[in-house]
Amino acid sequence: MTDKLLQENRGKLLRNLALSTQTVIACGHAMRVTVADMLQDFDNIRAVSASDPQALRLCEALERAIEDNTAQNRQVFQILGLDIA
Repeated sequence: MTDKLLQENRGKLLRNLALSTQTVIACGHAMRVTVADMLQDFDNIRAVSASDPQALRLCEALERAIEDNTAQNRQVFQILGLDIA
C-alpha cells in the first residue's frame, strides 16, 4: 500500500513539474512574441505616447507589468534555489 502511494505521489510530482515547465516556456514565449511585435512599432508608439495620454498610460502600465513580472520571476527563482541574474 505504501509503495503504491509513493508511486502515485511521484507521478503527481512529475506531472506537476512537467506542467510547470511547459507553462514557464509557453508564457515566456508569448511574452517574447508580444514584445517583438510591439518593437516593430516602437518608434510609432513613442511618438504617439508623447501626445496621447491614453497611449502614455498604456506604455506606463506595460512597463509596470514587466517590472512586476520580473520581480515575481526572481522570487520564484530564489524559492527554487536557482542563481539567475
